[in-house]
Amino acid sequence: MGVGAWLASLTGCKCIKCLWTPGYILLTGSISFALMGVFYWMIDVRGWKKWAFFFQVIGMNALTIYLLQWAWNFYALSGKVFGGTAKLLPDAWGAVLLAAGAVLLRWLVLFFLYRHKIFLRV
Repeated sequence: MGVGAWLASLTGCKCIKCLWTPGYILLTGSISFALMGVFYWMIDVRGWKKWAFFFQVIGMNALTIYLLQWAWNFYALSGKVFGGTAKLLPDAWGAVLLAAGAVLLRWLVLFFLYRHKIFLRV
């Protein structure tokens, strides 16, 4: 329904992200609601929960990792841990490895907090 409204709105207003046009809002909102419905059906209705553990760990301490990024430079830490391997790869793949390493290090911190049942709540 939202995508249909977006298609109807294209006659008068282009979908431009930097202007936050009504068409852009209709398109992104409808895609978000559709994905939320799909994930609700998969996780809550069908009971397929094992694949979502990665995201569950992040969601339980999302505020904590947001605040920790101000204190710790995970990208620099990734360079110290994975820098030797990244230098062996071509430049583009080395950057991908360092970025993936930074995500992995963040997730490991969150996993440690999750295992010890340490949660920052507001």
